[in-house]
Amino acid sequence: MTSDRTSYGAGHQALGARSRNRDYLISKLEFRIAVIMTCMRICTIILLYLIYMGFNRNDRVALRKTWTSFYSLLGLNTPQLAARGGELFVNVASAAGILSSAEMSPYNATKAAVIAISETLKSELAPFNIGVTVLCPTFIKTNLLEKMRFTDEFQRHCSTTGIDNARWTPEKVACLVIDAVKREKMYVVPQAAAKMFWWSKRISPAAFFGFLAFLMRMGWGRKIMLRMARLVF
Repeated sequence: MTSDRTSYGAGHQALGARSRNRDYLISKLEFRIAVIMTCMRICTIILLYLIYMGFNRNDRVALRKTWTSFYSLLGLNTPQLAARGGELFVNVASAAGILSSAEMSPYNATKAAVIAISETLKSELAPFNIGVTVLCPTFIKTNLLEKMRFTDEFQRHCSTTGIDNARWTPEKVACLVIDAVKREKMYVVPQAAAKMFWWSKRISPAAFFGFLAFLMRMGWGRKIMLRMARLVF
């Protein structure tokens, strides 16, 4: 404390100068952060574009249709659900979206997108009391293959084998989803084998994908996939 007006004025001027200098440094830091974030966004967009262009024409069409229809559905229903409150979304994805199995890049990408959007909506819609559950099954006894296109005969054979030997029916999966909704559960992974692989991936992603790469490199990948389609899922 000081009672000297001259000292007080000098101190006030010095404090003002320090404050202005601090504001300048903060503004400069904020500008740098903004530039870095903008560069990161641009790099992300470029990376996504390069990944997108890496697919062939038919795969790109499938990706556009899946993402466009999904976003359209969300845009149509979210305002009405938010107005009512206490509602929920149940999005159907696939275990392929969390396991990223080999030889399924376009399918994995579309299902992973559905899972990522569902995870985002879980927090975004929470203020409106809207729940989100995402279903991630492997093979289920459905008519999925009737309209599915294949570019590889092995993939056709493996998928057909998996659905023909599937132990889960749509009715059984529906009961599981209803139970998950009641318990406000985020993920529904019906098959035990898929759960086991998912937990393995979450514990050590590098080891998980390193092991898959080893199997494919040794030429054992397809044999194991076909055996699992017959017995496990």
